[in-house]
Amino acid sequence: FVNKLRVLSSIFQKRKDKQQAINYFSQIFGPDVTIEKIVYDADSQLLTFRLIAADIFTLEKVFELLSTEQSIKRFSSLAKSNLQRTSSGVYQMQVTVVMEVEEE
Repeated sequence: FVNKLRVLSSIFQKRKDKQQAINYFSQIFGPDVTIEKIVYDADSQLLTFRLIAADIFTLEKVFELLSTEQSIKRFSSLAKSNLQRTSSGVYQMQVTVVMEVEEE
């Protein structure tokens, strides 16, 4: 029973960490950036999502925010990939984040 409680506690903590990461990105990017297609792997602490920037100026702001010391320190790893520009001029990019793995 105690072991089950520990496992459940761990699961809830990981879900909380995921939600905090999503909230962090939503707050720093603001209303001009949309976050979608969020995938989270609790075992590897890997959070992947696609962000959509309305224009090149918003995309430049996104790159700056992802490169800040605050963002770099918050996550074990932060990678950007699959940058695309749609025919309507909207930019899409995948962001993959590895959250801090707590040592037991």
